[in-house]
Amino acid sequence: MIVSILGNRIMRRKEVCLIENMNDMIVINDGYKGIIVYDENLRKIYSMKIMRRMMIETCYKNMDTRELLLYCRENNRFIHIDLLKRSYKIINIPTVFREIIYSMSYRWKKDKVYIGDYSEQFFCVDISRAVIEPISAKDMKSIDKEFYRDYYLYQKAVKYDCQKNITYADFSKRVLGYSDMNQNYMVEMLNSQIKYNLGRITGTADVLSPKQVHFIEVIEDLLILVSEECVYLFYKGEHGKLSIPGDMSFLYAIGNLRGDMYRLFILACSKRIGPRAYDIIYKLSVSI
Repeated sequence: MIVSILGNRIMRRKEVCLIENMNDMIVINDGYKGIIVYDENLRKIYSMKIMRRMMIETCYKNMDTRELLLYCRENNRFIHIDLLKRSYKIINIPTVFREIIYSMSYRWKKDKVYIGDYSEQFFCVDISRAVIEPISAKDMKSIDKEFYRDYYLYQKAVKYDCQKNITYADFSKRVLGYSDMNQNYMVEMLNSQIKYNLGRITGTADVLSPKQVHFIEVIEDLLILVSEECVYLFYKGEHGKLSIPGDMSFLYAIGNLRGDMYRLFILACSKRIGPRAYDIIYKLSVSI
């Protein structure tokens, strides 16, 4: 496994909390006012101002059409963004739904996004009508039986398995990360037989500790586990580790497979506070 740094993008005073890979577009938040879109060489394509105090809690995406649906709890709104049309639409959330905690369990179907919360309730965000409406479990099952089934399987996997010390779960990726009873770190693909055993955790500096993992990305056969200090790469029995200076910390890693090479975009942020703070997106390649 050969890892090469292809470039980086330094962003000052942006406080990046969102980074998404939308085919050949990389999307980040532009501070608390909008988004910035880059190409895969980290060259800026355009920026979009949306609203003041925009704090993104959750991002739902449609890769095929390059659309995003952002949940902004601070403003009690959903924001629909069409990256190709460079347009956005604000969807106000009724006061009665203000206390709802929307999960990452969702299904995007044409101009509707169906979302499950953490209390086994369902909602439909109708983009064309700019409204959000509750959906009964019975109606959700009728609308999309597969999503309904996957939602409950995911809820069961996350909530009720006491033998798993779960550190990461993502419904949209069908990924679960946890340490088992023997302290082996496992990455499990939900609703399939695929499970990766990454070995026993000892807590030493060179071995992953389960409490450190806050993000997992899976691209074909490449597993990327992100902690604040390190990014761990696992590929068919090979493994590698990327470190960062003590004044920075890793947040996310996204990527794709192009031919015989993985391309990764890793977001790191400065631990400094104030005008000297900055964020960096690193672009890397992993040859296989």
